[in-house]
Amino acid sequence: MDVGNNLVRAQPKTPPTHGDTPVVIRAYKFDAEAPGNRGEEIAGANCNVTSVHFSAAVRTPVSLTVPLYGISTPTLTVMCAKPGMGSGSLVVSPFNKTTTDMISAGSSAGLAGLLLMGVIAAASDPSQHQYVYPIQIWITLKPQ
Repeated sequence: MDVGNNLVRAQPKTPPTHGDTPVVIRAYKFDAEAPGNRGEEIAGANCNVTSVHFSAAVRTPVSLTVPLYGISTPTLTVMCAKPGMGSGSLVVSPFNKTTTDMISAGSSAGLAGLLLMGVIAAASDPSQHQYVYPIQIWITLKPQ
């Protein structure tokens, strides 16, 4: 897997970043009989990763470090293709990791803890939360 410094080209007038996170992108052959229609992994698919703030061209499998913009973290569009194997795309939305972590911590303390952390999460300022992408992005290549 390529884990080198895949440079992400920032667009003009991007907001300040709130750190970054690695995202692993993998491509799979379409298989109607496999769970999720995901068959064997396909190495060497060319992918374009784009958002309103940045873009990158990579080859699968890859670990790509992408910037985070807090509450303004945009969706990613990942489009991959490999000659003879087809193409596929996916729109990936960031999620509120702060709220997810609070709810998870509360659930380990039972129903009362879950309710308490839910109230705290609802009362907190979302603009101060951490927004991240899923760690793994799987693209299924369908024949054209």
